[in-house]
Amino acid sequence: MYCGACQRDAGLLRALIARGHEVQIVPLYTPFKLDDETGLPLEELHFGAINIYLQQINPALGLLAAPLRKILDSPRVINTATSLVKTNDPAELGALTVSMLSGTDGKQKREVVRLVDFIAHQPRPDFISLSNSLLSGLAPALKDRLDCKIVCSMQGEETFIELLREPHRGDARRQIRRNARFIDLVLAQGKSHAARATEFLAVPPIRMRTVYPGIEHEPYSRLSPRVRQPFTIGYLSSISYYKGLDTLVDAFGLLVREQRRDAFLRVGGRIQDEKYWQMVLAQVGKLGLSDRFEYVGEPDLVGKVAFLQGLSVFCLPTKLFETRGLAVMEALAARVPVVVPRLGCFPELLEAAPGGIMYPPGDCGYLASTLEEILAGADEADAIGKDGAAGIEQNFTAALMAERFEQALESC
Repeated sequence: MYCGACQRDAGLLRALIARGHEVQIVPLYTPFKLDDETGLPLEELHFGAINIYLQQINPALGLLAAPLRKILDSPRVINTATSLVKTNDPAELGALTVSMLSGTDGKQKREVVRLVDFIAHQPRPDFISLSNSLLSGLAPALKDRLDCKIVCSMQGEETFIELLREPHRGDARRQIRRNARFIDLVLAQGKSHAARATEFLAVPPIRMRTVYPGIEHEPYSRLSPRVRQPFTIGYLSSISYYKGLDTLVDAFGLLVREQRRDAFLRVGGRIQDEKYWQMVLAQVGKLGLSDRFEYVGEPDLVGKVAFLQGLSVFCLPTKLFETRGLAVMEALAARVPVVVPRLGCFPELLEAAPGGIMYPPGDCGYLASTLEEILAGADEADAIGKDGAAGIEQNFTAALMAERFEQALESC
């Protein structure tokens, strides 16, 4: 719900509709988390997160009366429940992950049957697209009932599986590979990701295609100059250990305290790990930077555009192999230079949209020096931001993503 996949999928689907395709969207687990739902044919929610969780505790709860299930599946109830959850640590979700990947052999088998029945009573699709491989437990039942082509996007869930504890990590990996046999085509987010995903799923390369992500970039475009003073560093992502905000805070401290630079740090995003967030706040206080630090919450689209356009530089100091980098794309579209680790999708992204500088992952000293370089070279930073925005418009739009997606399906 908070990883950016919904936003990527929404842009893809709107662009496919614009190309004349008919699509049907079935949200699973939680309602779509979107900046804008305009023009999206959303069906009712299935696999409601609360029902799924309860059935993991006791599979007999899958026999709850339909009116009660509908109450638990309502967006208001689910949104209230998820707002109270401050962590989705993969290490705590192993048993549930394995069960969901097991499909009709898992504890949620009744939900699988209900979903397959629902799809079977709709107009027969040419393709069923699973938005990530953690949903691959559906593939055997869908293939058996509908006998149509199934495509599955990989959006970084292999990293999630790697973070599970044993024996769940091994069980999940074996199950996801079994499910992959029922998938006709796998879509990776980039060339480096395709190699990683091919090994993870143990599928032949002929069944793998690369479909680069894209964004609806128009809202972020700007004519106003980049903000130079006050020099403002921005972070916009979910807030958890794996996204590396603590590394950025350390680098920020070096920039202000040791390099004597006048700078501010603005942070936005959902707090997914409350303990980690409190550690970051303590870290800011210990460095004496509280008056230079601001948390803006979870901005909507208008707030996000204003946030990005108010930055001098954007930084996403992730510790993981990022597969999409949508927030980085949005910053580039706003002509804001970015500083990111040389990791995951970022080398490919910045090659095609040269709007930033990369640093060795986890090296806060190098990160601080890079931020100082952006601060000191204002004219060069403006040029970098401009080149990045041009690269996004040329290579990473939602329309291009839809065209590549369509070409991939035509090859299947």
